[in-house]
Amino acid sequence: MVLRDQIIAIIYRSLLFIFGLSALIIVGISDSMAGPLNAFRKYGNLLTLLSVLMVLFEIIFNGISLSKGRKRMPSGVYPPIMFLLLSLEIGLTIAHPLYCFFGDLTYFSGGERNFYTLFITLLFPIFFLGDWLLFGEKGNLKARHLLDIPLLPILYYLFSYLNHLIRGDDIKYATVIFDEKTFIGNPSLPALFGENSGWNGVVISTFSILSIYIATGIIIFFLGKLLSSPNFYKES
Repeated sequence: MVLRDQIIAIIYRSLLFIFGLSALIIVGISDSMAGPLNAFRKYGNLLTLLSVLMVLFEIIFNGISLSKGRKRMPSGVYPPIMFLLLSLEIGLTIAHPLYCFFGDLTYFSGGERNFYTLFITLLFPIFFLGDWLLFGEKGNLKARHLLDIPLLPILYYLFSYLNHLIRGDDIKYATVIFDEKTFIGNPSLPALFGENSGWNGVVISTFSILSIYIATGIIIFFLGKLLSSPNFYKES
């Protein structure tokens, strides 16, 4: 199921681009006390930035194609990259409540975090999914593309540690679940993590959230296969 009308696609994607870029700017302004790029220490903001750039490339290619008189989109525009970003975006939406649990945070806790949670980890991923459902190629991915999904979160894990080491003890880890102090003296979590609650918490939380990203990718992979099947449309 793919809508190939480029005019509809460019309108939808332009609105999605404006929405995502506006969310990043607002979050960046409100979270820039330690520097203008401080907001991009957060995984969700970095992922949204990559996805917004992906949407921009789609708009550019739609525009080039329209300028050549083609009203229908060609198939197969970067499906592996779109699949990777989509899996991580939807995984972010599903994993964020678990992140709040591990970090002993509330889903909405006031101020900038409310905006971040609503726009970056909920609404943008949903609209990004809408782009794939409406215009994305489906059923043309290989199982090996699933291996790409853990790469970006793992690179971010390394970035989080480096952020802490390079910027010093006064700067928190980019994400609190990477800091063993998050799990020390937390009355709501010691039963889950046992005696060595500090690093046990780091390992359990990071692998739990990473597993959600991988599981989300598997679901989207098979959903694409299902939506590309002729039998799906005959039955519906």
